[in-house]
Amino acid sequence: MTAFFVTASLLIVFLILDRIQKMLNRQRELRNDENAARLEVLKIVAKEELYRFQDAEAISSWITRLLQMLGYENVKSELFEEDSAFDYTCTRGNQTVYVACKLWNVKKFDADVTCAAVQKLVGAMVGGRTRKGLIITAGSITDEARQYLESLPVRYSIDVLDGAALINKLHELRRIKLQPLVEI
Repeated sequence: MTAFFVTASLLIVFLILDRIQKMLNRQRELRNDENAARLEVLKIVAKEELYRFQDAEAISSWITRLLQMLGYENVKSELFEEDSAFDYTCTRGNQTVYVACKLWNVKKFDADVTCAAVQKLVGAMVGGRTRKGLIITAGSITDEARQYLESLPVRYSIDVLDGAALINKLHELRRIKLQPLVEI
């Protein structure tokens, strides 16, 4: 009889713990869904901000402000061209940084960055004798491009601010700095 009560008690505890686990999993799923929805809204807002601008100079000003808010200095815009290796040069500390920013073309705002685009940036870095790079995109980096980045010699460092990380960073910058990216 005692064994029956012990078994029944363990079964009840197991069922309670299982129910608690299911509730926690559901809460986690709801949080993830909420975060995904928030990120999509923030992505649309960022895209809309860029879409408002009618010329390359206004877009460049927005991106320059973003880079400054990220802690880069001496930001200089290069020509916006489809096939350019990088779009900005700037400094962080005493290092020159080449920035490949894929936000300036609203039609390709969230397109994936390919291995070829990363290789162009690395080639420009080698030619310009700089060792630091940054890729900014609302899309993502393809698996092939990520593998290429991981295979680079240690002396070259390319940071990536993509997809959800970019949108979260934009949200964080707005919340912490309490400044619009472009003063209107």
